[in-house]
Amino acid sequence: MSDITINGGLADLPNPNYQYITTTEEALRHIEKIERYPIVEVDTETTGLDPFVDRVVLLQLGVAGRSYVFDVRDDNVDARIFKPLLENKTTLKLVQNVVFDYKMLKTNFGIALDHVYDTMLAEQLRYLGLHYKVGFQHVCSR
Repeated sequence: MSDITINGGLADLPNPNYQYITTTEEALRHIEKIERYPIVEVDTETTGLDPFVDRVVLLQLGVAGRSYVFDVRDDNVDARIFKPLLENKTTLKLVQNVVFDYKMLKTNFGIALDHVYDTMLAEQLRYLGLHYKVGFQHVCSR
């Protein structure tokens, strides 16, 4: 039975199981665990929408019900350590709107996401425009 309930058309999700990481040393320890999984969820949080002006501030990776939130601002976690994981062709990366995250990771850190599944694009193709809302909360509610 799922822990997700629908309330007013949007999904009410259970409290997340996450860890907030602020140092490169700690991040390297977690990357070793994350690399063991065949599927990794990827998301970025940024200061805006322009990849040439705005910055990535958080990189989130999720595996098997656990999320890791890496603070990649300034002197915190060095985002370049994620390059081997995010560019490898064997680990499937699940991303909502990969075009945005790809641009932000490429211009900010030189990381070119590879082997991706875009949940937003899949939703658009599945419903062929019948559902105009393809935001993550709407995808979860269907």
